[in-house]
Amino acid sequence: MNDFDGMDFFEDGDQIMSESAAGTLTAPSGDYEAVIVEAENTTSKAGNKMSVVTFQIDGGNYRDHREYFNLWHPIDDVQSIARRNFSILCKKLGLKAYPNNVEDLKGSVLKVTLEKYKDGTYVDQNDKERTSYKNKILGYEMADKEEIPIPKVPEKTSSKPSLS
Repeated sequence: MNDFDGMDFFEDGDQIMSESAAGTLTAPSGDYEAVIVEAENTTSKAGNKMSVVTFQIDGGNYRDHREYFNLWHPIDDVQSIARRNFSILCKKLGLKAYPNNVEDLKGSVLKVTLEKYKDGTYVDQNDKERTSYKNKILGYEMADKEEIPIPKVPEKTSSKPSLS
């Protein structure tokens, strides 16, 4: 007796999995609701302080997008571009200045315009060459607060077991 008797085998299994794997797909180019689910200052591989903002795209239907703002970069042009882009983000969130802390942006809602682009190729576990895609943010718009509710962002939980 076969362990899999009576089970359908899906020849198009790769396609079905990619269509149903919500949260892992790159969003097609277009406008989307976005929620800032993480915002932190960190250090780049080069040792420079920077802010990283993570956007949940379309309620989690697509892969989260991270935007890196090199606000303290030692090269003036890089720093200027990052500060301009971060200022645009803050303005579209309704702020008139930078927040006191980057973490204050968590839970904010806005609309983003994304472009999907080819990032390269890779070979999958079946030795098939595949194309990988990424998104880049082309612009921000204020969200209509009446149309888009602000969801509560879950707090990080400790990986340590509870003693209670």
